[in-house]
Amino acid sequence: MSMGLKLVFCGDTMLGATRLETSPFAHVRRLIQDADIAFCNLETSIAVGATPPEKRHVLASCEENIDFLADCGFGIVNLAHNHILDQGEQGSRRMLELLTSRAIQIVGLRESGHSKPVVIERKGTRIGFLGYADYGFKDTYMPLREAIAMEDVVELRKQVDCVVVSLHWGYEYVEYPSPRQQAFARKLVRAGAQMVIGHHPHVVQGVERYQGGLIAYSLGNFNSRLN
Repeated sequence: MSMGLKLVFCGDTMLGATRLETSPFAHVRRLIQDADIAFCNLETSIAVGATPPEKRHVLASCEENIDFLADCGFGIVNLAHNHILDQGEQGSRRMLELLTSRAIQIVGLRESGHSKPVVIERKGTRIGFLGYADYGFKDTYMPLREAIAMEDVVELRKQVDCVVVSLHWGYEYVEYPSPRQQAFARKLVRAGAQMVIGHHPHVVQGVERYQGGLIAYSLGNFNSRLN
């Protein structure tokens, strides 16, 4: 990968349930805009007035708040997480429409039973993204299936210079990854992933360098405004 390439990865980003009057990213806007690629786990849905599911936390944001993501410079977001369907299929579809209209790429989608790769080229380097969530999706979004993820990494590595795997996984508010997570993340690196980027626990977990790869087990919260 080009030594001059700058990638920024941000954790769980919820945007808030009400329409924001000012950007929640104002103090880090320059850092994000300076990146060649900026990624976040967009952990919310779009409020469409749907009956929410019975769960402890229901996350939904006003569609106007998506503009702050685009203005800040985020070029790719993960949507394979346990809140994307908090406003049902209608809220999910609206999120896809809004992000696409703002030229923000989406990782975590499913295509023919596999994670749909997103390939971005910057400064002559092709970077491929794959996304999975340890969650029982029926369609649209990609559940974590370890054997399939391994296949996806091997195949994508043939086409790009760098493979990044986004994983929505782990246990909330636990500060360390499980032994199984660590073993699987290392397997992904051995299969060809240069970066494994985790999120969901809402706390920062360890970062590990392993056989030339970088594993961030959980990025923690980036923007955790819930109202």
